[in-house]
Amino acid sequence: MGKRRACPSRKGSVNCTPGENVNERPLAALKSGARPSKASDSEGKRTSCVKQVLKCDAALSALIGTGEATRAQIIKRIWNYVKRNKLQDSENGRIIEVDDKLAAVVGPERIKGDRMSVFRLGKHVKKHIIPFN
Repeated sequence: MGKRRACPSRKGSVNCTPGENVNERPLAALKSGARPSKASDSEGKRTSCVKQVLKCDAALSALIGTGEATRAQIIKRIWNYVKRNKLQDSENGRIIEVDDKLAAVVGPERIKGDRMSVFRLGKHVKKHIIPFN
């Protein structure tokens, strides 16, 4: 005999009527969270911050090579710059060395030869981007 699921009156159950054998229903109807998509769901929503095209200031543009990009593209291009110029620490890949171009983005407190964590990049990049509105 197959498994039975609880009725809708119980917490955590699928949509079924009391006494109905859930195993006889189509599998698609059993998936939790499945609902028909509406065309109006996508209307009026803002673009995700990750997908939003941002304008870069002069220092960041000189580093990544473009004046506008998404936040994900900006971080990816910074990573490419770091790897191309061999600024990543060989023992601990989370540490990068700061050179002149990178120092312009990460702030005046950093000078050439300083080391910093890559997890701090987002904080410094945020100061150099301007959203299009």
